[in-house]
Amino acid sequence: MGDDKADAIADFFKRQNLTKSSRLECDNAAKQLFPNEIVSPSATQGYCSYTLLAGKTNVIQFRPEKFHLNLDVTNAATLVFGEFAPETRYRGKLRTCGLLIYVMGRVPGTSYKDIRITTPRIADGGHWARQLRLCEDFAKFLAVSWHGSSKIPSSITLCSKVGAQIDSKMRQLCEGLPHRFRQRARHVRRHLPRLLSLPLVLNHGDIVDSNVMLNPETGALTGLVDWTEAEMLPFGTCLYGLEEFLGFMTPTGWVYYERSNLLREAAYRKLLEEIPELERNTSLLEAVAVARDLGVLLWHGFAWDDGAIDRVVDSADAGEIMYLEAFLDGPPIYGRVDQISAKL
Repeated sequence: MGDDKADAIADFFKRQNLTKSSRLECDNAAKQLFPNEIVSPSATQGYCSYTLLAGKTNVIQFRPEKFHLNLDVTNAATLVFGEFAPETRYRGKLRTCGLLIYVMGRVPGTSYKDIRITTPRIADGGHWARQLRLCEDFAKFLAVSWHGSSKIPSSITLCSKVGAQIDSKMRQLCEGLPHRFRQRARHVRRHLPRLLSLPLVLNHGDIVDSNVMLNPETGALTGLVDWTEAEMLPFGTCLYGLEEFLGFMTPTGWVYYERSNLLREAAYRKLLEEIPELERNTSLLEAVAVARDLGVLLWHGFAWDDGAIDRVVDSADAGEIMYLEAFLDGPPIYGRVDQISAKL
């Protein structure tokens, strides 16, 4: 892990055309901000930033201007999700290298990436209980967004990079995805009007294992980090993230756990408990199923090109293709209440 961390840090500075002196400038700035704390690089480093830990409660992140944080978004996340989203503050710009400085509260727990089970069979009872708790807690987390969007003041302006372009992005996918995915994309696009019945909620926008924090003993979700891509989208769009907890990726494709159906059922049962409206109104449930597929297509149907996410994936984007193959396996379930009920 130490080598991976060092490589990730070196790669970040290289991509930004910065030198070792730039990293030293970052380290010195962090020590000045927290002179009484031990400052060290985080074990998990993102593509867009250099991240340091200061003691047990603070994170310092250095980001280039093109990857700046929208503080309206991060503030909204804290308002809606409370302790599940770290408070973020802007602390200026480094004089020489020009990186922006942000200080965040440190979300407790361990990254899911560090304890993810990568064997199909979860035989250990404790590990199974942890995985079950994580899936149920993720459902509860999503339910918070359903109930909490009214907490966002009208004075907060939330940019909508994806939300404002859903139809045009779906048109791109319908025309540009590998042929085996186009029928599903067209099916989703035809059903987009159903999403008008769903509330617009704050979606995290990047549910991957390294952004999910949990209690390593119990599996309890303790929070999510990296809210850079968060925005207002129809409820259910973020359900693509549930798949992250039902299996793991290998060099040859996605592998679901042997009893992943039980984990999925537990998560959806919890979702219905937390949002009774979904259980009472089958049309809402159908709309959520559309939103879930929309999320899969938006997040795995476009390639990440150094921050740009406007190119439809092709055969060269093997990782995203494998996600699409796994997460869109089987026919769409919206429009068939009996199928939705069976899946839940």
